[in-house]
Amino acid sequence: MRIKSSLSALAIPALFILLSVSGVSSQVPQSQGAPGNLLLADLLTEVRRIRTAIENEQRDAYRGLMLVERIRLQQEHVDRLAKQLDDVRLDLTNMNVHLPLMQERVKEFEAQVESERDAAQLSHLELELKEIRSTVEQQVNQQRLQQEREGQLALQLQEEQAKLNDLNDKLQAIDLKMEKQTLGDSPER
Repeated sequence: MRIKSSLSALAIPALFILLSVSGVSSQVPQSQGAPGNLLLADLLTEVRRIRTAIENEQRDAYRGLMLVERIRLQQEHVDRLAKQLDDVRLDLTNMNVHLPLMQERVKEFEAQVESERDAAQLSHLELELKEIRSTVEQQVNQQRLQQEREGQLALQLQEEQAKLNDLNDKLQAIDLKMEKQTLGDSPER
């Protein structure tokens, strides 16, 4: 109770002084540059500076969040391309293993056709040889297409990885800028 009464006793004179100063400062012409007006102008300048700093930090934070989302999406795209490239390379590896085996089988059938004397058996071997050659030709064409696809995917993956690296660099620049601002605003130890 005693503290309240002493605070109210101090508040009344402080309010009176404040009103007196503001009344005096309103009576002083603006051209004289009264200390109260200078103080008010300094305070307004400081408030504007703080508001600008907060707006800049909010803008940088928003840009950072947008970059993080773009990085996430770009990373998913890069991962998909890398998976597709791996799948194509696996297919090519399998083709590189199976194609020589099929070509060897063609040679075996050609040798059997050369040595076969029975007309019915010869006709049957020639039909199988034709089917195997057709299959080999399809495999060779498929292998060529997969090699082209591998080159396209590798190039596309490289381009998309470069975009991802660029986004990461931008995010790192924003992070560095915010860190410098934080260190600049903190008191020295």
